[in-house]
Amino acid sequence: MTAINLLAIDTSTRRSVLVLLTRAGGVRVPALVRDDDPKHGRMLVKDAIDLLKSAGLKLRDLDVIGVGLGPGSYTGLRIGLTAVKMWSYVAGTPVVSFDSLEAVARGVASRESRVSVVADAQRQDLYVADFARAPETSAFDRLGPTRIMSAEEWSRVVEPGTLVLGPASARARRLVPHAHFAEDPALDLPSAPGMITLSLAAWAESRFEDVARLEPNYFRRSAAEDKADAAAV
Repeated sequence: MTAINLLAIDTSTRRSVLVLLTRAGGVRVPALVRDDDPKHGRMLVKDAIDLLKSAGLKLRDLDVIGVGLGPGSYTGLRIGLTAVKMWSYVAGTPVVSFDSLEAVARGVASRESRVSVVADAQRQDLYVADFARAPETSAFDRLGPTRIMSAEEWSRVVEPGTLVLGPASARARRLVPHAHFAEDPALDLPSAPGMITLSLAAWAESRFEDVARLEPNYFRRSAAEDKADAAAV
C-alpha cells in the first residue's frame, strides 16, 4: 500500500461516505457513513474534520483528496465537489476523481464474476456500469463506459446470475428476477476499498484535476433545469 495521506469522499447517493488512508502503516480509518438523511450534506465538512482528527491529522497534512464524480444525485454531487474544492484551495491539496459506480463495484467479493451497478437517472432511466472478473488476474474489468439506459432496455440485457448493486438496486429487483442482489445494503454504496483503490490509481498516474474546472458526471441536465428553461421560453 502506498504510504500517503488520502481523504476520499463520495456524495453521489443520499448517504455521504468518507474514508481516510494514512501514512502510518497504511492504516485505513473506517468509512463514516451519514444516515440516509437529505440534510447529510450539512454535516459533510464536520464529518471530514472529525475523521482527520481521529487520525491526528489536519487538512494540510493530506497528500491528495479523492472525490466521486457520480453519476448520481445532482444536489449531493454539487455539495461534495464544493467541499472538496474548498479544501483544495485552503490547503493547496491536489484532487483526483473516480467514477462512483465503479467504487461500488470495487467492494464486491472475489467470488462474483459479473456485476452491474445501477443508480436512478429519473425519467424511467438508469445510470449503468457493468464489470466482469478477469480470470487471469481476478480483477474487475469494465465492459463499457458508465452510461444512461432505459430501465426496460437494461432489464433485457442483464445476464442471469449477474450481481446487481447500487443505489437503484431496490428498483432493479422488480425488473430482473433472474439476477441476484446483496443482502447487505451497505454494498449498494461506494465502498471504502474501492474509493481508496481508484484514488490511489489516479494519484500514481498523476491524473490530477483542474479544480477550477472540475464538474460532476451528470451525463445530462436535470429535469428541474429542463423545466426551468421550458418555462422561460
